[in-house]
Amino acid sequence: MNNQHATENTKRVTAPSDMELQKMTIEGEIPNWLQGKLIRNGPALFDLREQSMRHWFDGYGMLHGFVFEKGDAYYQSRYVQSEEYLNSTASGKVSTVAWGTASDPCRSIFRRFMANFSAIPTNTNVNVVKIGSKYFATSDIATITEFDSRSLETLSSFAPTKRGVMAAHPSYTADGRVWNMTSAFGPVVKNTFIAIDDKPSTDVKLSYMTKRLFYTHSFGSNERYLVAIEQPMQLDFVKLMTSGPKNKSFYECFEWNESAKNVFHIYDREVNTYRAIASDLQFFFFHTINTHEADGKLYIDLCGYADNKIVDDFYLDNLADKGIADMHKATIRRITIDMDEPSVVEVDYGYNLELPNINDAYRSQQYQYVYGVHSPKGNNKLAVNTVKYSMLDKKPVVWGENGCGVGEPIFVARPDAQDEDDGVVIVLCSSDADNTSKLVVLDAKTMTKIASADVPQHIPPALHGWFYS
Repeated sequence: MNNQHATENTKRVTAPSDMELQKMTIEGEIPNWLQGKLIRNGPALFDLREQSMRHWFDGYGMLHGFVFEKGDAYYQSRYVQSEEYLNSTASGKVSTVAWGTASDPCRSIFRRFMANFSAIPTNTNVNVVKIGSKYFATSDIATITEFDSRSLETLSSFAPTKRGVMAAHPSYTADGRVWNMTSAFGPVVKNTFIAIDDKPSTDVKLSYMTKRLFYTHSFGSNERYLVAIEQPMQLDFVKLMTSGPKNKSFYECFEWNESAKNVFHIYDREVNTYRAIASDLQFFFFHTINTHEADGKLYIDLCGYADNKIVDDFYLDNLADKGIADMHKATIRRITIDMDEPSVVEVDYGYNLELPNINDAYRSQQYQYVYGVHSPKGNNKLAVNTVKYSMLDKKPVVWGENGCGVGEPIFVARPDAQDEDDGVVIVLCSSDADNTSKLVVLDAKTMTKIASADVPQHIPPALHGWFYS
């Protein structure tokens, strides 16, 4: 089978393969205190025997494990054994629902899904989360896929709803609970806040209705509030109902609603109540950075876009031809919600940053530093620099190497650290020139490289991951 994938410039090369744990060659010195495992997830297989994916979000998910032990580093990989992956690699065609690629019209499962929503997608190719003592791969679908954290082998899948979607990035509280929101397909949409345990099972908390299903990838969240931000990228239910016979992808059922504004749906976990606060804002986003509360106001920092054109830029043909336009890139924005007024104000810091990560000890608190990927003006690649941005003085510190794309940076704090930025930042880099990848460890204070390790195979730009000590 011709297993191929699209790199950042969509040059076709051999797709990554499942690999057993093997030691990597290190240049420099990895701190001995860095003990644990970084698990990353992202789309990896784009080309089947008879059909290719059209969109970057479509690729079949692969888990990548990086083990750190006494100054050494090891790598392993496994494809998520989703129903789509198994069926499509066997048939050579996209046989089930995909984000931006219509399925093989000769296959009935796609039409059956669009007719009665009984076929639940399982290609969890975006994120990894720990729920209780178990590990799961997630995506912007209702399914979560349990995997073995040591071997990365797929164990089972679970969906809290059979007729809707759920965000790839859940919300966490200090008691270890994991929170999310399901949104059901329908002419009127029922959105439900839920808590998930590691059985896995769900505890339904509260529901509210919206006229249309809005795209949700992450939340604003602190210890008390879970905030679902309604945005103008919304599902047209009629298009969804007729997409089977017309052989349209899921994304083709969404549209940008020019008349819609952002609405903040706020769930108070402390007293189990809900309220909606409207705004005059109109923005699109994937990722929130952090949320904290002070003086009766809720501050939500996020990576915001003017609209959803960035999603269209991720079609593989566009990435190969034009890339990412400057006007389609995210900027750091702070949303201030006055809970008493109520009112919503946005401040745009004007600096490009995506795939944000912070010191987890400062989550839901006032903080200074956010780490992310950066694409300078005039550069059409997904991301070429890793940046440490100060939310206090609005100044970035940038690291990068010529010819290398960078993935989401992961901050790991030094044990017993006193300062917010005392630790390391782990970055996965991919080279366009020779189709190689390496893992880089940066000093989080100075953003200078202290070590790197050559990965045994090329890894496509992954989406998200987490370090488990």
